[in-house]
Amino acid sequence: MIWKITSDISFIISHCQSNKNILVLPKNDDEVIERIRELSSKDWKDFIVLDNKMPSSRIKSLFVIEEIELDGFLTTQEKHYGVSLDNVLKSRLGLEIKRPKIKYSDMKGFEEVIKLLGELDERVKKDKHFALKPIFLLGMAGTGKSRVAEAYAGENDIPLIDISISSIAESPSPIAKLHENFNAISKYKKRVCLRLDEFEQMSSNEELLGEMLTILNDLNKGGYDFNGMMFFTSNNISEITYKIPQFFRHGRFAEKLFISFPKKDNAIAVMKYFNTLFELSFDDNDLEKIFLLVENAYKEHNFTWQENRSPYTPAEYEALFSVVKDKEIKNFNDNKSIIKQIVLDTKPLLVTAQEGVQKMYQKAIEQDFRTI
Repeated sequence: MIWKITSDISFIISHCQSNKNILVLPKNDDEVIERIRELSSKDWKDFIVLDNKMPSSRIKSLFVIEEIELDGFLTTQEKHYGVSLDNVLKSRLGLEIKRPKIKYSDMKGFEEVIKLLGELDERVKKDKHFALKPIFLLGMAGTGKSRVAEAYAGENDIPLIDISISSIAESPSPIAKLHENFNAISKYKKRVCLRLDEFEQMSSNEELLGEMLTILNDLNKGGYDFNGMMFFTSNNISEITYKIPQFFRHGRFAEKLFISFPKKDNAIAVMKYFNTLFELSFDDNDLEKIFLLVENAYKEHNFTWQENRSPYTPAEYEALFSVVKDKEIKNFNDNKSIIKQIVLDTKPLLVTAQEGVQKMYQKAIEQDFRTI
């Protein structure tokens, strides 16, 4: 017995004929069971249920489940009424098409990443046969991983599409949901920026993680076509590497980047950005002094690999400058003790999650991530 799933209502209506071997849009499980009882054993193999959703766990084991792929992804009625693909992706899959306003100029301290993205784009322009592979960004919360994708989309004036890992992992049929997402995006036909945030959530389902690996292997090589840049972000790859050790093998990604704490020059650049954003009036000497306050406050928590890097992530500098603005601090020299106390109150991940940060860095080294 077969359970066919489609969201194309016109297709379903066309099959609403009087046929004892086809049951269309059953009201409940009992209706399905009653129809099966009416069939002879020889008719069971030809029995089809046509619905727009998965069967319940109560009767799922009775059926082979098939999904009917739509022509161009839009349903017959959606094409008829001129519904946009953007709206369909949002309503049917929960994919939101965003058009970020931030640019590379808003990503102070990320010059190395921006240069790398530019080089990849140039290679795509020069070599039409060059298949651009995804970029994997590993790093602590607040280091700016997710914003890299937004800045790329904003700088290139292309849509940003987020794939929700949690909604896929929690769906009744995760693998089918994953393929539905990539099928829809491959039909989009426009250059886009695709972001898979908090990718570690996929590791809760080893079969799903394996299917993702298959999609990556076949991307633009007979599998799904994708035009644009794809970003994976994560703050924990331990489970991924444990369940599928080959996931991060050489050549799988265009780049594997560990976004670490910012180097001093980058940290100063980040502070200048928030100094302007929050309309503060610190000069370069003041910012240098604030950097030293932060460095000295958390020096004992720094590891060897963190030399010449700030203990704060960009998000932690934002939190610091936000408090400074709220307290209406106008200059450094008259408020040094107050600023020092704000620094002590704004404890970084380097303190609150030191063990986790160390483990993350160790994993980055093991999997040959480049530290930025």
